[in-house]
Amino acid sequence: DAPLLLNTAGTLDIPASWTGDLAAFQAGLAFDPTAFTVTGVTSPLLTGFDASHFTLDAAAGELAVAWFDPSGAGVTAAPGTPLLTLHVVGDSPGVHEVVWSAEVLPLEAANASGQTFPLQASTNALTIIESMPADAAFALEGSWNGGSLAVDVIAMTNIDLLSFQASFGFNPSALGFTGVTPGELSS
Repeated sequence: DAPLLLNTAGTLDIPASWTGDLAAFQAGLAFDPTAFTVTGVTSPLLTGFDASHFTLDAAAGELAVAWFDPSGAGVTAAPGTPLLTLHVVGDSPGVHEVVWSAEVLPLEAANASGQTFPLQASTNALTIIESMPADAAFALEGSWNGGSLAVDVIAMTNIDLLSFQASFGFNPSALGFTGVTPGELSS
């Protein structure tokens, strides 16, 4: 995952993989509660996953997840597929691990018939940085389009772009400002 700027909101995907369908699972996650604040948990794979499927103890840095829903039948995932997405706000700079913890809740999964199967999970980490790297550089590229000038902002260094702020000066007697159109981010 991309680094998160201190005191900003972002997400951290928690990957897992399994071979059976995911009609039921339980898992516990542990993290440093001084590193970041968890503001929510979603699942990109499980339809209907909501706050009723997890318990968060923010002070202890523990998240317990329990899912039992027939809509998970037939849902499989290759290694590295995000099972959960933590919505967080960075509180402390550094690299902070989020680990699967049997002490919070043992990692178990079952299919719609009640047969258990292995759920492979890996540790993930959230990197929180204090500011944009000093070597971040941008260039402007313009194009004339029959009476209007479009200016593209292009990142000139290989950086993870979490947020962007810029100001542009222009001669108002030569150009009129009509607004900003959001473009597409590409890598």
